[in-house]
Amino acid sequence: MIANGDQNDAVKNAIYDFVKKSRLSKKSDVFKVNITHVNDKVLAVSIIEAVDKLMPDPDNKIGTSHSNFPTRYLEQEGKLFYWYDSTDVITLRLISVLSEYNQIDSTNVNSIVEIKGTLNESLKGVDYFFCKKNLLKFKRVVTDRAVGWYDPPKLNCK
Repeated sequence: MIANGDQNDAVKNAIYDFVKKSRLSKKSDVFKVNITHVNDKVLAVSIIEAVDKLMPDPDNKIGTSHSNFPTRYLEQEGKLFYWYDSTDVITLRLISVLSEYNQIDSTNVNSIVEIKGTLNESLKGVDYFFCKKNLLKFKRVVTDRAVGWYDPPKLNCK
C-alpha cells in the first residue's frame, strides 16, 4: 500500500484492499470506481460492481476527457476497475481493455436514442475514506448508499 500520493494512489490502495479483503470482490470481474473529495483532509474512493455497460456518446473519442466516460483503469487479479480522472484522456488501450471485458455498448455511439441504466438500490459497494496526507490512514464502509448520502466515518487526519 502507498502511504503518500495522489488520488490515483488512493484508488490503487482501495482496489488492493478490496480484492484482498472484501467478499464483494468475488461477485464480479468488473467494477466501477468513483472518487469524491469529502473535504480538504479526506478523500473517498467508492467501488461498486459495474452492472451496466458504458454507453459512449459522440464526444467520447480517443484523446478526449468527459466525466461520463472513464479515462483510467487497473487490472488486479483478473478483475477490471475503471474510473474517470479529469487529468487523463481516453486512450486506445483503455478502449481495448474495456472491450475485452465486454463493457462498451456501442449501439448508441452516433446519437442518443435511449438512455438506459439500472437503478439497483440493494447493490452494495465499498467506500474507502482516506486521509489525503497519509493514505495508510483509512476507514472502509460497506454500504448500499452513495457517499454524501450518509455521514462519513471519523478519521484522525492530523
